Amino acid sequence: MSIKKNVKDIVIPSEERHIRMYPLDFEEFLWALNNDSLMNFIRLCFDRNRPMGQVMHRKAMDYFRQYYDCWRHAADR
Repeated sequence: MSIKKNVKDIVIPSEERHIRMYPLDFEEFLWALNNDSLMNFIRLCFDRNRPMGQVMHRKAMDYFRQYYDCWRHAADR
């Protein structure tokens, strides 16, 4: 069996491009989870200098803990 026969349709790239990647910030993390409405609410409360309320604060903190855990685990690599 010939290797050339098995790889004839595989395109091999001739050059590489390196891209510097950065971790997501919290807002981008919420976007990735399709939850931009929570970020809008956080921003609104911040701009108006108003508390979020217990339920929304708890929800935001749950997401923030997930975000922090992801960030921390990525930094360990």
